[in-house]
Amino acid sequence: MKLVESISKSCKNNSLIVSCSFFISFLFLIVLTPSIGYAEETKPSAKIDIQSYVSDMQPGWNLGNTFDSVGEDETAWGNPPVTKELIEQIAAQGYKSIRIPITFDQRMANGPSYKIDEDFLNRVDTVVNWALDEDLYVMINIHHDSWIWLESGMKNNHDESLARFVSIWTQLADHFKNHSTKLMFESINEPRFTGEETEEFTYLKELNTSFFNIVRNSGGNNDIRPLVLPTLDTGSEQHKLNELYQTIKELNDPHLISTVHYYGFWPFSVNIAGYTRYDLETETDIIHTFDRVHKTFVANGIPVILGEYGLLGFDTHTGVIQHGEKLKYFEFMTHYAQEKNITHMLWDNGQHFGRESFVWSDPQLYTMMKTSWETRSATAESDFIYLKKNEEITDKTISIDLHGN
Repeated sequence: MKLVESISKSCKNNSLIVSCSFFISFLFLIVLTPSIGYAEETKPSAKIDIQSYVSDMQPGWNLGNTFDSVGEDETAWGNPPVTKELIEQIAAQGYKSIRIPITFDQRMANGPSYKIDEDFLNRVDTVVNWALDEDLYVMINIHHDSWIWLESGMKNNHDESLARFVSIWTQLADHFKNHSTKLMFESINEPRFTGEETEEFTYLKELNTSFFNIVRNSGGNNDIRPLVLPTLDTGSEQHKLNELYQTIKELNDPHLISTVHYYGFWPFSVNIAGYTRYDLETETDIIHTFDRVHKTFVANGIPVILGEYGLLGFDTHTGVIQHGEKLKYFEFMTHYAQEKNITHMLWDNGQHFGRESFVWSDPQLYTMMKTSWETRSATAESDFIYLKKNEEITDKTISIDLHGN
């Protein structure tokens, strides 16, 4: 108002009285009108089309072995500190969403407060905001705590373990409640528990339900913030899918998302027992898995995020699986996930995209995956030919699957 008074005095000495009157009226309108920020645009009364939201996340990428690492800081498992340039580069590679796994075990006080280290939480917040600035969808979770203290804790130290879980999400929900709804929360990574499977299902439902109630009652944009709930082990066996489906139906909330992980047909994924080729058995496993997931969730209006995918052998080296066979696996897997309206997020613990070089360790793999986001690639029966020593070299025939090309 001081500004308006000052301009008004100036206008009295100005011959352009009409123009000044108009300007003062306009300025009053600006001053008296409440400012509107992005949080207001995503106020709780708004509605999110949750399937469109998840579809728009395609494709996604994991910031693995970083904030989820168990150790002194985010570099404990060998990756450099996250930089703004890295997040910008991830967006530049064509990714639309980023999953940021977080382990809290060594980064919080003991009970009863279980207070998360403030510097650590602010550091995570900084990276979350970098990602939002790049217009990425962002998922944060509780990660390796699932096996560090929740796995046995829910059975052997139930009340304290639940209190710790509740405290983490109470703090996170409050800290991030006014962030854009492009930030989503995932309750727990790959949940597993000590006990019979019926007990495991009970523990998971208790955690997912507690998580849901904490966030929904925490105010701000958390009234409609998308929440991601996993199956037991993030497995895709039908009975595990059924259990999560029942939980989601009981919660009866339009902003819930289901999640599973997929690392392929196990013998092929780790290259054992003669499964060195991408064969019919490996492809059938992909088809049956995604068919089950689609039928249980997507067909019933519950979107699905494939929160992690890859090959288990990659934990040793990306060359564990023969290169041509590896490319065929990724070509079909990403294609079929998309055909079933399942958004996929690549697990990358630093072995794929250089955190400082910003170069792909396997450019052909990245090109294959990127092509599959839009269409399909032709693949050959094999990318090598066997020749017997001392035998005459003759013509060989290799079939090619054009896949519409």
